[in-house]
Amino acid sequence: MDMQTTVSRTTRQVVLLSMGDSRNTSGVTRFLAMYLRGMAAYPEYEVLNVRFDQHPDRIFVRRHVYPTHTELVIPLPPGVEELVRHRYWMRAYNDAVLPYVLPYLRPGCLLHLHTLNVIDLALLIRRRVPCRIVSHLHCIPWKSHFNGRRERFNRLYDGVYNGGMDAGELRQSLQGVSFEMAYYHEADRVVCVTACAADFLRRYMDVPAERITVIPNGIEDAGTPPAERPPHEGPVRLLFVGVLSESKGIGTVLRALQRLMREGRAVELYVCGRCPEEKRVRFGRAHPGLPVRLLGLLSYAELTALYRSCDIGVIASLQEQCSYAALEMMMHGLPVVTTLVDGLGELFRDGVDALGVGTRFSPVLGLSADVEQMARQIGRLIDDAALRRRLGQEARRTFERRYTLPAMTARIAELYREMEFPLKTD
Repeated sequence: MDMQTTVSRTTRQVVLLSMGDSRNTSGVTRFLAMYLRGMAAYPEYEVLNVRFDQHPDRIFVRRHVYPTHTELVIPLPPGVEELVRHRYWMRAYNDAVLPYVLPYLRPGCLLHLHTLNVIDLALLIRRRVPCRIVSHLHCIPWKSHFNGRRERFNRLYDGVYNGGMDAGELRQSLQGVSFEMAYYHEADRVVCVTACAADFLRRYMDVPAERITVIPNGIEDAGTPPAERPPHEGPVRLLFVGVLSESKGIGTVLRALQRLMREGRAVELYVCGRCPEEKRVRFGRAHPGLPVRLLGLLSYAELTALYRSCDIGVIASLQEQCSYAALEMMMHGLPVVTTLVDGLGELFRDGVDALGVGTRFSPVLGLSADVEQMARQIGRLIDDAALRRRLGQEARRTFERRYTLPAMTARIAELYREMEFPLKTD
């Protein structure tokens, strides 16, 4: 077949490209799992999921055919962090794996990218196969410095939100890895999961507005939440879902918990998320006497039981896009106290479907949540069962209007139709 002609088929091929570690669940892996279930409703799209996997047991390329899609798993070499940092070696790796990918691609396919580090491979493919590229931005890259390079994060935050840097210097400093700009500018379309990410691309990355599409994450509906939370004996149960990192605000939640206890309130905090044993031990030593249950990484069924039985959800993130934990709390009608940073301020409306908590910033101390306000908001919900019920019900309605899996996949399918090559028929 002439590679420059369109394909005589009734189905279109979508090729998902991502790089990660299959041992760890990330926002990208959560998205792809939901996407694959949701796109089953669109049989006109044939999905090939190409995953580059960092796993010590992966040494061979493997292909799996599922009812909804085909998956191609390609191992990453040891020391992948060094590979990604150097574009020369990344391109050498791409040259090596390209022959494993090309035989499965059809002219006219759509390459749907989900991590920045696959853009060079996508461009290499585009030189061989007529295709179009969609870059999906699941997070704002510079904000990831919060956990590892706090001083740099503070400087950039001050520049973005307070005008604390020269505009030209700020624009240059916001660009991270060498392939970040290619991810935005070489793609035919960029999908953002929040409006604030779209604003970042327009203002600082010079991406034209007409090439940006905002599609919030959506999740599969697990069923209508109970009209009333089941009564229980003992303390009010707070639920925190996420890793024990500063960017997720676990320190803020613990300090708020201490304030509530000093007020004489009977509360207990359930923490769900990956927690290695050494971190669990350090946590116990650092916070003796706090009523905290570290539950570790739970199955979704176990987590669902907590969403439906706990009294209050607490989200304290200091940088977040379209949070899956937030969507799940919404879906289950759990009343929520949340910081209103980034995408959380788009997901929730203060006083309508959640109670909001403000943040503070100083160039010296950095970004932090208002602990006193968080304790007050949690206290309000503890004292007012009617308010808990109203916020939970309204959160559920917000979920049904905006964040269901069918709503997300319908918007993705619409985007695909906009980007298709003309289709020839026999």
